[in-house]
Amino acid sequence: MISKKDKKVILINTSMPSDVDLNPLTPHLGLLALGTYIKNSNFQPILFDSRKYITSDFWQELKPLLDDALCVCLSVMTAQVNSGIEISKKIRESFPNIPII
Repeated sequence: MISKKDKKVILINTSMPSDVDLNPLTPHLGLLALGTYIKNSNFQPILFDSRKYITSDFWQELKPLLDDALCVCLSVMTAQVNSGIEISKKIRESFPNIPII
């Protein structure tokens, strides 16, 4: 039997250069909706907004969340591709077996 701990899904909102000027950050409604669906399916969604760390290192905050994650899902639009690639590379280097969606 899979425990809830083993069913943790990390949902990451990637950033784009113009996010530096956002204050306050608005929630990512698509990830919130997906997180609700995941939660209702008896998985544990963890939402991580990388925009919060655009001027600092996000990895110290993200890495502990990945230790027992089932998978990682990235929300990426064209202007967020660089952020998505950076995050994916960091995850792949330290957690090569976690699926990245």
